[in-house]
Amino acid sequence: YMSMVTLDLGNNFYTSNVTNMKNTFLGCGYMSLISLDLKDNFDTSNVISMNGMFRDCGYTSMITLNLGNKFDTSNVTNMEGMFLRCGYTLMLELDLGDKFVTTKVENMKSLFYRCENLEKLYLGNCFNEVKENADITNVLYNCGTSTCKYYVSTADAQTWLLNLNSNYRRTENWNEEYILVQ
Repeated sequence: YMSMVTLDLGNNFYTSNVTNMKNTFLGCGYMSLISLDLKDNFDTSNVISMNGMFRDCGYTSMITLNLGNKFDTSNVTNMEGMFLRCGYTLMLELDLGDKFVTTKVENMKSLFYRCENLEKLYLGNCFNEVKENADITNVLYNCGTSTCKYYVSTADAQTWLLNLNSNYRRTENWNEEYILVQ
């Protein structure tokens, strides 16, 4: 799994009935996977657990991660370490699409931890505040370069990010110039 360069899930990879995707792509192509395209059959609308899902996927080599148009987190309660070190050294941009919903999430601990090279993170039209008692420890810690832009669709989402405790996010350039409403 460490030397995997490509992964083609084909046209018969249906996930619409899956509820647990914990560690699905963990360490996939750790040293050599350049891109992962999950296409349109990757339906996650019933998934509850995504912890570690893309953790260390393409760690030293991934440039692009395409989640497809059915990547839906509306039922997810656990996102702990979901993108932890995914594309750590080369991925410059990550677009979570239009169905990245966080209203039911109870655990976002280290969600984007050490995605250090990102220059753009698109949180999509459905990203919003997380439940008040949710664990958000290190949610954006070491996420993005010091000039990385975070894109949200509402002023409320922008305010939530701007008010995020400095222990849980990168510390440089944390202002409206870098957290943008599209």
